[in-house]
Amino acid sequence: MIKVSFDYAVRHIMRSPLRSFLIIATIAMIMSMYLLISSIVSTFIGQYNTLLHQDGVDIVVQEKFSASPLSSIVPPKAISQICRDTKVKSCAKVTLGKGRLKDKSRIYVFGIDTFAKFATNMAMTVQGSPALDRDQDSIVIGKGVSQKENVTIGDYLTLFNGKKYRIIGIGESWISFLNHSIISSSSTAKKILNRPDRTNMLFVTLHHQQDTGKMLEEIARKEKKLSAVKSSNYSKSLGVFQNLHYLSNIIAFITLLVGSVILINTFLTSVQVRSREIGILNTIGWDKKVIVWTIMIEGYILSLMGGVFGFILSTGLLSVLKIVYYDFSVYLPDTLNMEVFLQGLTMCFVVASIGVMLPAYRATKITIVKVLKNEQ
Repeated sequence: MIKVSFDYAVRHIMRSPLRSFLIIATIAMIMSMYLLISSIVSTFIGQYNTLLHQDGVDIVVQEKFSASPLSSIVPPKAISQICRDTKVKSCAKVTLGKGRLKDKSRIYVFGIDTFAKFATNMAMTVQGSPALDRDQDSIVIGKGVSQKENVTIGDYLTLFNGKKYRIIGIGESWISFLNHSIISSSSTAKKILNRPDRTNMLFVTLHHQQDTGKMLEEIARKEKKLSAVKSSNYSKSLGVFQNLHYLSNIIAFITLLVGSVILINTFLTSVQVRSREIGILNTIGWDKKVIVWTIMIEGYILSLMGGVFGFILSTGLLSVLKIVYYDFSVYLPDTLNMEVFLQGLTMCFVVASIGVMLPAYRATKITIVKVLKNEQ
């Protein structure tokens, strides 16, 4: 039964090449937009999650009502009080910011005093030295910055504050954010950003992890303007991440709705055009299941082909975006992986299942008698 339905579905696809091409092209465009946007959202969230979940960090501290780490300010007095607590093993001050170089390209600044350890935990490859000096004006730049500004180890790079900084290393990471950043000690980052008292976040490591709950309670009681959370729960505490999740779900719903409506409309028209043929098949004894499977397989083939071409199209669009919108490339994934591809195919399968359900049901109700009556 399946073989007969498959052969008949393929024959009809080949018999209407223009119609088949338009369906595939439409699905491909819809799916490429869905895959591209959802990949950007998931990459942005994933990069922040990985960036803020260093090994050995128990608590992340930032300003309570800040929308993102970039807008957070942790006062020096609060840092001193937290880090002097006997339960605290070490603290790492993090300074974040962004600005534009002379060529107007956007560069992010990531300042942390434990960069060598951070680079190891992030599986970041560093050419040159990862040992940033807290006192001297030395920086490590991401591979993307090196390529964009055409600089290498030993060169000097003039930054936002008008000063030149010596490049002692070039870092490469699977995290796009780091590849498009300037990395320095926290004190140097403050100089670069012209914010001498600016600490955006505080990474706290405890002597004993079981003291995390007590430490969180103490910070909440003593520092009313700060928010302290477990490092594993950090992303859930940010409203921006929650909004991005909602955005991704809305995009998925719109993709599902639009794709399904297109397939329903197309296949209802197709069934109407083929009503005489379907009526004859019903009359000569074709099982209704065979007719249903024929239409469903046709929908699956066209939709899945649209998904494959949509993945190829979104990969091309990703490359174009990286070239045309360099500033935006920090949020873009390096490539669309197999997980994204399978996600797209799954969405296409669901769209096809919904889109051909009504037309397939309508096809089972067509008889030659009804067709002849309608033609009179």
